[in-house]
Amino acid sequence: KTLRQRFRGVPMIVDPALGRAWDDYRGATAMVPNHREWMAIEGPLSLAQAVREFELEAIVLKQGANGIRLAGTSRAEIPGLEVEAVDVCGCGDQVLAALGVAIARGSDWLAAARFANAAGAAKVRKHGATPVTWEEIEDVSHGEFTRNPRPQGVGT
Repeated sequence: KTLRQRFRGVPMIVDPALGRAWDDYRGATAMVPNHREWMAIEGPLSLAQAVREFELEAIVLKQGANGIRLAGTSRAEIPGLEVEAVDVCGCGDQVLAALGVAIARGSDWLAAARFANAAGAAKVRKHGATPVTWEEIEDVSHGEFTRNPRPQGVGT
C-alpha cells in the first residue's frame, strides 16, 4: 500500500531520510528533499519523472540560498531571497513546516513553495533552530505574505 492508502487519504508531506529508499515514501502527497537527499535516489530521474514514479503531487527541492525547485502540478524555479545568513540550523524543518501550513490553508503548490522559501530565508537570519514569525516572513518577502487577514497567496 502507498502512504496515502495506509493513512486513508490524509495528506503526507515527507522530508526523506538519507539512506532510506524512496519507495518507502511512494504515494506521499509530496517529498521535500535537500540537494544531497535528491542526489541519493537511485537512477537518473528528473524531478518530473520522480513525481510520476513515486506517485506524488509534488517534489519541493530545497536548494539553500539558491531557493526552491518545484515539480508536479506546478513547475517553478523559485530563487533564494537575499538575506544575511546567521545560522542554517533548522532551516529545512522551517521550510517543511511552512509548506505544510500553506497547503493546509488551501494554497496551491506554487504559492506554498514561495511561502516556504520566504520562511526559510527568515529562519537563516536567526540563531538556533527557532521558528519564525509571520512578521519575519513578511519582512523578508517585502510584504508579499502578510498575516492580516490571510497571507496573500497562502490560503486564498
